[in-house]
Amino acid sequence: MEMWVDFEPFCFGVIQAHPKLSKVYLKKVLAYARGKGSDGGYPILSWSVWRHMAINKMLIPERFAWAYFNAYYSIKETSREERLEEAELMQQSFESSDKELYKSKLSVDTLEFVLHLFLQQSSKISLRKSLVGEEWPRASPRSKSPGPDSLESPKMSGIPSIMEENSRLSFILTHLSDMIELLSESDSDYQSKSDRRLPIEAVRAFSYIIKPYLPKSDSVVPLYAIATKHRFQSKSGYSRTRNDFSCRVFENWVRSVLTSSPYSMNALLESGRTLPWTMPTTSKRTLAKRWRIMHHSVSGYCRVILLLNCSDQTICQQSSLLRSSSVRFVKCNKSHFYMLSPLRSVSIEKCHNSLFVLGPVTKCVRVTGCNNITLISPTRSVIIGSSNQITAHIASPTRPLLIGDNSTKYGVQHDVQYSVTLGPYHTHYERLEEHLAEIGLVISPQIDQWNNPMCMIQTLSRSRESSASNDISTSEFLDTEKPNYHILPPDEFFTFVIPFQSSDHTYHDSRTVGIPWGLPEAYQKAVKEKQSIVKKYKLAVKGAEMTKAERRKFQSHVEARFKEWLESSGMKRQLDDLVDIAQAQDKPEL
Repeated sequence: MEMWVDFEPFCFGVIQAHPKLSKVYLKKVLAYARGKGSDGGYPILSWSVWRHMAINKMLIPERFAWAYFNAYYSIKETSREERLEEAELMQQSFESSDKELYKSKLSVDTLEFVLHLFLQQSSKISLRKSLVGEEWPRASPRSKSPGPDSLESPKMSGIPSIMEENSRLSFILTHLSDMIELLSESDSDYQSKSDRRLPIEAVRAFSYIIKPYLPKSDSVVPLYAIATKHRFQSKSGYSRTRNDFSCRVFENWVRSVLTSSPYSMNALLESGRTLPWTMPTTSKRTLAKRWRIMHHSVSGYCRVILLLNCSDQTICQQSSLLRSSSVRFVKCNKSHFYMLSPLRSVSIEKCHNSLFVLGPVTKCVRVTGCNNITLISPTRSVIIGSSNQITAHIASPTRPLLIGDNSTKYGVQHDVQYSVTLGPYHTHYERLEEHLAEIGLVISPQIDQWNNPMCMIQTLSRSRESSASNDISTSEFLDTEKPNYHILPPDEFFTFVIPFQSSDHTYHDSRTVGIPWGLPEAYQKAVKEKQSIVKKYKLAVKGAEMTKAERRKFQSHVEARFKEWLESSGMKRQLDDLVDIAQAQDKPEL
């Protein structure tokens, strides 16, 4: 038996460190919650009680208190029925103009949520590491500086390393004792470590971040289920008579079996199965690059699919393998991805000059360290951090989170520069409504928060002590309403057409023929105006008094200009890829 750290609480739950989320403050939070008892405090914590503690006790702004609460709520395991009930409550709240009605009905597991808050410390940025670039692998000093086509982003050094398996494992090993002490019911001031007891509810909470794995059965089981089994009781420190654990024994047991996750990048590359998703014509252009498309799954846990170093490719998939999978794109460049299945979660890391069209996402889409990408997806939540030139056409019932440094030049509006552009979800495919219903994601014009992002900025600072000792400093949480995003103007908007159709017509009667919740009025009006211009142009050409020779010359001129645009925009390669994909299969997988 071995254990490994779950990647989802870090990759999709950690948003920003805050000085008031230290162990000292969280110990007080837990004591207050236990004091409230079943009245919204313990073992279930209501939003209203957390809001009171965050605002009045910890002096955390309400919008940030909600961001932490909702980040956990978005990634915790819930059934489709629970998500549908939540969506109905949210719709009622917006229709009654009482947004607090929805929040007041939400509650979370108290101990798991406290662990979630503790994990926020893993996003702290070190000043020394940011200066020398140790947070992410960097090029050799002898190598040339990154060019426009380089996969290495010049901003990567300022990104916390929560996306890396080794950093997550190191964080847990470093802070395991603190987390156990935090959740224990003993007072550390009066009891030695060997005397402290850990309630079984706390071990259940640790299942949020630690996954026991049984190699023989190739399955993941709950931590508390393993810890209380007879053959593990002496190792885990479980007492049947007291129904709790020895903190010291439990900690030693976890440390002895905690190892690297089978879902880490190295593990996937070594033992994952290869997916033949690249077409022969596209793969010829990337033979010099070490691209990989791998997947792995174990019983009791989700499938993880890794797309690494995919360059100059068009990949279109809508398959059972993708369904409910967690997909990770890493260092992809100049590529187009169409992943049109219901997905569990999606991470886009260090990707450049690419398009990502995704099916409905149950939990979260996170964009980290990317440059010049376009994201199109309906999703439960979205996080964009330390990236620039990002265009996101999304539909989401929760506010998009813009974290880290998203301040590089991009769009310019009224002499203000932005690096993230947000637009409404503007496409559809035949099985969209079916996939939305499958995961319980409900979007309506009233609850769609695509244009209402929350900015959370973290800056580097050096304390007097660290300056004197030249030691590693920590990051400073900056409470600001300064926007670092840009809402796409309607006159720059048009709908996006997915350039293929599914060959499966068994759902013909229920297929989606448009955006289910429609477009915002201003954008719908802009689309109609553009369509009217095209219609007038066609009528003008049709009614023009030109000879056959003049028409041929005019048509030749238009085609030449169109081909020039295809070449300059990079669209020609994608069109060639789509033709190759259609010709390579009698019936496309789609």
